[in-house]
Amino acid sequence: MGETSRQGLSVPDPYPSSPPITPLPPSLPPSQSQAVCFDVDSTVCAEEGIDVLAEFLGQGQAVADLTAK
Repeated sequence: MGETSRQGLSVPDPYPSSPPITPLPPSLPPSQSQAVCFDVDSTVCAEEGIDVLAEFLGQGQAVADLTAK
């Protein structure tokens, strides 16, 4: 299992062999994509997904510190 490091955080990469996720070009309609992601944190759901994920990975305080900056 590999690791990903961003802004001083090091978290395990659960899918090290998966291809990187890249945004769709505006000219490509969602119906031709394999996946579509929506940002619904604190709108549709009551929690901030990044905070929940950080806690799950044991990095909650590190993310909270970055958010406070």
